[in-house]
Amino acid sequence: MSIVSLLFSLFGGFLNSKLEKKKFYINNKLTIELSPDWDTTSKKIKVDNTIITETIFFSPNSDLNIKVYYFDVFKDNTLKKRS
Repeated sequence: MSIVSLLFSLFGGFLNSKLEKKKFYINNKLTIELSPDWDTTSKKIKVDNTIITETIFFSPNSDLNIKVYYFDVFKDNTLKKRS
């Protein structure tokens, strides 16, 4: 009987860890997977003649949010080749 309970507890722990990873995790490629109820908003900001895009990921019923800033380094000669 103890072997059966041990197997159930191991399976339950494995199942819980898989469900927790699916909600929110960062893998080796720094990919973030969010649950479907998260929303996004974006806006463009101009700083020193460079357009920076701000994207905010947020959950409607929470104070938690993730802000991501990025820009195109190849646009407008922002990144120049060094000789």
